[in-house]
Amino acid sequence: MGEIENVIEGCTECNICVDECEFLTSCGMSPRELAESFAGDLSQIDPRIPYSCALCGLCKRLCPEGLSIGKMCLEVRRRLVEEGVP
Repeated sequence: MGEIENVIEGCTECNICVDECEFLTSCGMSPRELAESFAGDLSQIDPRIPYSCALCGLCKRLCPEGLSIGKMCLEVRRRLVEEGVP
């Protein structure tokens, strides 16, 4: 199971990470909503979104479920490269 699915299934939408993370705050979505947007056709998302995450790991340190939004964004970046999305 990839990190996108982990976030969709595990995020309780407590928004502790959103309150502390500049990237998540700027997205205006909960981690679950962000993951759901990444789960579909990536041509429908703004490719700048996953590249806006600094991959610093703050989300994982704060998350009561231990979820990593950074790891999810890295997974999406890799998929974008594989699919040839600039």
